[in-house]
Amino acid sequence: MEAYMQELLNEIGYYLPGFQRGFIIGVIVIFIVLIILKLLIIFLNPRRRKCSGVDITDNNGALFISSTAISDLISALECEFDGIKFHKSILYKRKSKYNIKLVAELETKDVNFPDLISTIRDSIFSALDKNLGITCISKIDIFLRRVNSKY
Repeated sequence: MEAYMQELLNEIGYYLPGFQRGFIIGVIVIFIVLIILKLLIIFLNPRRRKCSGVDITDNNGALFISSTAISDLISALECEFDGIKFHKSILYKRKSKYNIKLVAELETKDVNFPDLISTIRDSIFSALDKNLGITCISKIDIFLRRVNSKY
């Protein structure tokens, strides 16, 4: 690396004492390492990406269903469940799989939460299939933001 740097400096016509040359080489190496780390983080990051909707294609053409439409459908299902309030739903895509993150708030103490969550997931899957024809949602993650029950 130092030989390449010396050749570069000779081409440019500068001669730097050893300390300055070593400092410049160190800064360049650190810069290159930081760029490589940033690229690794970008390409190897398993983080989910928000998406704007779901594409459904068939023989007659394509249909795009926005994440807002999916969120509105999920919000409409809130009235079927006593004791839970849906705040927002977010559609994510990782590779070819779609996931939904549902942010909810538990408002009562008289509910078996694991059974309620299972019922909510089943209801959302069936409503997405029945109403919008979406079958590509692989899972629904429910994030319980707050419990407002008085014990």
